[in-house]
Amino acid sequence: MFVVDCFNLTFDWWPSTRFAPGTIFRCIDPTLTIAAGLSFRSPFVAPFEKREEADKARKAFAVGRSDHLTLLKAFDGWVAAKARGAERQYCMTHYLSANAMRMIAQSKRQFVDLLLEIGFLQAGKDVYVDHKASVGRGARDGRGGGPRGAGGRGQRRGGHSNQTSFGGVWYNANSHHLPLVKAVLCAGLYPNIVRVMPEPPPRPSRDGKPKRPKPPKLKNREDGEVLLRLPSL
Repeated sequence: MFVVDCFNLTFDWWPSTRFAPGTIFRCIDPTLTIAAGLSFRSPFVAPFEKREEADKARKAFAVGRSDHLTLLKAFDGWVAAKARGAERQYCMTHYLSANAMRMIAQSKRQFVDLLLEIGFLQAGKDVYVDHKASVGRGARDGRGGGPRGAGGRGQRRGGHSNQTSFGGVWYNANSHHLPLVKAVLCAGLYPNIVRVMPEPPPRPSRDGKPKRPKPPKLKNREDGEVLLRLPSL
């Protein structure tokens, strides 16, 4: 059993432990991104005079009508833009807060520290290595990406200050498998999940005009109806 002194932590630890199954199923980096995103306000900004444009920009990232996966796609795009020196332009075009994106990246590093401390991550798997960069260098089996070779010996705890991806090759072997990431997300949020209950098709009106179908209902475990917040996809 692992015990964590949560009162001495300087950040919201709950999301990181909720998505710890991402370490077991080796899709840790996307689950870290989503966990960190739950700790802050949405990075999507909507200036009052440009709400329509901002809404369109956000919907361009939409993945399966999921707010969490949409955030993940936007963050991955920010990582790629940052790598080529286009962070400012990317955030302006897509109505994103660069500060919020940096805070998410910093929280991911803190979550890695916590998961190491409580034993969900093994230090010998290059957990502070950017797995995307490691693959490009031909890393295999979670080794070869860290300083001084296998095991990551010589790594500075917490990685580089501007690092955005974590887990190394080993813990990200399945990070590209979106259905698995969705399953880990569902397990992490349980029991805070809902069922989509489609409404029966409306009966035709007397004048023959088609009636507008009712939106589906969302119900939780207690069979209570749930309402979505307005910005949700």
